[in-house]
Amino acid sequence: MSVTWQNIKDFFYETVGDTEAAQAFFVEDDVTAWANEALREAVERTEFADYHEDQVSAAATALVTLGSPSAIGLWRVEYDGQKLEPVTLDSIRRINRFWADYSATPVAYMLDEQAMTSDLLAFRLYPVPGADDDNIAIYGYGVQYIISDASPTQPVNVPEWFAYALVFGMLVRAYQADTEMQSYQRSDFYRMLWDDALMRLRGRSYGRLNKRWEFQQAGSSRKISARNLIPEHIPEPA
Repeated sequence: MSVTWQNIKDFFYETVGDTEAAQAFFVEDDVTAWANEALREAVERTEFADYHEDQVSAAATALVTLGSPSAIGLWRVEYDGQKLEPVTLDSIRRINRFWADYSATPVAYMLDEQAMTSDLLAFRLYPVPGADDDNIAIYGYGVQYIISDASPTQPVNVPEWFAYALVFGMLVRAYQADTEMQSYQRSDFYRMLWDDALMRLRGRSYGRLNKRWEFQQAGSSRKISARNLIPEHIPEPA
């Protein structure tokens, strides 16, 4: 059974000795904001969740802005079915001093031209597209949706074994907030737990451990060392 946002909230309020109904210490809007901040930090530090979006080109428009604030980084861009090469502005400037106005079918996207605009990730194509309605396939990492109180029964988009650890990241922020419960010592304590959980998530995300997204029932079989789960050879991404 998936862990929902309501499950996470209940665990948070139980940990701090509060209730969602009374909200004596932390208001619900702040709790939701802390959960989203923790979820975004987890994606930025571990890249555990993929993101995909399709757009169409617009002639004479090189800037592509993604449609969701959940996208955080890119690892592949395709234009009309062809993979674009990641390049830097400096390398393009060296081979074409008229790069800003050069128009043709794009063959690359600029790594150092990525920017956040109103919480949306944007990047620049090179050359500037010369046609409308060509397909642009964008692959990266990010969360597919943002936690919202409007959908409390929505499953949280993290591996099930990691879901309740999200509360550690929320508590880091809760105890730093300017409230009667402010305690930097408690915040530091939960930061250690949160960092430990992220290291475990990062290890699984990078393919060195079992990547199952659900709990396994405990059994009486012989325990296997985690060392045996590490392959002798880890191939590079295709």
